[in-house]
Amino acid sequence: MMIALIVVAVLLFVAVVLLSNAFGSAATENSIRSKLAAFNAAEAGIDQVVDELDRSHGSSSACANGADNGTMGTLSDGGSYQWCIAYNAIVKQHSGYVLDRANVNNHINVPLNTVYAWSSGTGQGGGRGVLIEALIAPSSGMTLPAGAVIAGGDVYIRGDAGIYESTPGAADAVMRANGNIYENAQPSAVQGPTYAAGIDQVPGEGGQFPNSSPMPVLSQSQLTAAAGDASNEATGGTATMPPPTRSAVIDGNVFINGDLELTSGTVVLSKGKSVFIDGNVCIHDGAKLINDGANLWVSGVFSTVGASGGYSVRAQGGTLVVLGSDSAPQCVNSFGAYALQLDPTSNERVGLVYAPNGSIDLAGTGTVVGALDAGNQVYLDSTSGGGIRIDKKIAPKLPTYDFKIVSYMEY
Repeated sequence: MMIALIVVAVLLFVAVVLLSNAFGSAATENSIRSKLAAFNAAEAGIDQVVDELDRSHGSSSACANGADNGTMGTLSDGGSYQWCIAYNAIVKQHSGYVLDRANVNNHINVPLNTVYAWSSGTGQGGGRGVLIEALIAPSSGMTLPAGAVIAGGDVYIRGDAGIYESTPGAADAVMRANGNIYENAQPSAVQGPTYAAGIDQVPGEGGQFPNSSPMPVLSQSQLTAAAGDASNEATGGTATMPPPTRSAVIDGNVFINGDLELTSGTVVLSKGKSVFIDGNVCIHDGAKLINDGANLWVSGVFSTVGASGGYSVRAQGGTLVVLGSDSAPQCVNSFGAYALQLDPTSNERVGLVYAPNGSIDLAGTGTVVGALDAGNQVYLDSTSGGGIRIDKKIAPKLPTYDFKIVSYMEY
C-alpha cells in the first residue's frame, strides 16, 4: 500500500508539472503570436508609406492623426497599424532633423531627397506593440549592362566605324552581344574587349570572347512599369502640350502628345525628371534637339538622319529611352527599319541611349560620346573613322521613379 501511495504521489507531481508547462507554453505561444501580428502590422504600415510615396512621386507628407485617413489599417489576423511621414526632405528641398519616434530625447538627421517615416503595429487585443522607423529614398533605377555597344541580339560592323576608349590607354570601350558579333567591314578601332554569346568575329583590345555567358536583360514587365511611371511623372509636370514646331526651351517634367517632327530651330529639354514624347521623334536638317539633364522617353521611333548635330546632351547630361520597335511606322528621314537612328557629322555627346524593343543604327562620319544599348541589333554603319566613344561618366541605369527603404530599425 505504501509503495502504491508513493507511485500515485509521483504521478500526480509529474501531471502537475506537465500541466503547468502546457499552460506556460500556451501563454508563450500567444505572446509570440501577438508579437508577430504586431510586427506584421508595423511592416504593413511601412509598405503603405512606400506605396504612398510611389503614388505621389514623393510629394506626400501624410501622418496618422487618430482618424482613418488612409494612414491606419487592420490586417486579417487582427493586427492594426498607423503610419506617419514625419519629415519629407524631398518636399522641403533640404535636409533636416526630426524627433526620434522611438526616443524623444534623440533627433534623426534626414538627408536631402530622403523621407523619414515610422509605423506602429499592435496585435489583436493590444499587447506589446512594435515600432518601425525607416529612411526612404527614390530608387537609383534598374541597372543595364555596361559598355560602349550593347546588343540583346547581334552586332554588325558594316563600315569603318571605330569603338573608342574613354581616355588613352583605358581600353574600356566594351562591346557585348547576346547573339553574334559580325565584321562585315574592317573597323577603324576596337579599343576594348568584345563578348558574344555566339560567334565573335571582331578582336578587340583586351580580348575576344565568343561563346560568353549571356547578359541579364530587363524583362518586359519591368520596362512596362518603368515607362508607365515615366508617363505618370511627366503628366504631373508642366502639363500636356503639343509638339513644338520651332525653337523652344522646355523646363522640367512635361508630356508631349504626338510626333515631334522638327524641321528647323532648336528645342532644349531642361532638367526634367521625365519628359515623355508620345509619338515619333524625327529631327531633320537644320533642327536640333538638346537634352540638358532630362530623362527623355519616346514611345515611337527616333531618327536624326540628315541632321547635323541632330541630338546631343549638354553638361547636365541626360538619358534617351526609345520604346519603339523596328516594325513601327518610321520617320520620313529614315533609311531603314530601326527603332533608333543617329547620323552624326561631328563629335556629339549623346549620353546613355537605350532602345529596349528594337535596333540601333549608328551612321555618319562623326563620333557620338556615350553608350548605345539595344534590345535587338546594333548596326555600326559609320564611315571615315566615325563611331562611338564610351563615356565613363554614364551610370547605366534605367530610371524607375519608385521608392526604396534605405535604412530600417525595429523596436
